[in-house]
Amino acid sequence: MIKKIKGKGPFKVKVNGGAKKLHVKDGGKDHYGTPDKIVFNFRFWDTGCGRCSTNIEYMKLVSERLVNFPAHLDELEFLTDLDKRGLIEIKKAN
Repeated sequence: MIKKIKGKGPFKVKVNGGAKKLHVKDGGKDHYGTPDKIVFNFRFWDTGCGRCSTNIEYMKLVSERLVNFPAHLDELEFLTDLDKRGLIEIKKAN
């Protein structure tokens, strides 16, 4: 069963209640996985430097770094917003 969740685009779906896997391009790097895993990978350096320890803390940190970027509590919404602003590219979902 495929259910549409809020927002538009082929990458905004849940399959059987589980998170959809994404392919995200970030500055020439390819990231594959669920939204929470991709955000976890994005925060690697900030976590290593002690600036954040969770995805939510990282998303808040990014919202403070970017002008008019809202603080998100959902990784998929966060990635979708970054995609809309041209900061990453969500290529496909399997």
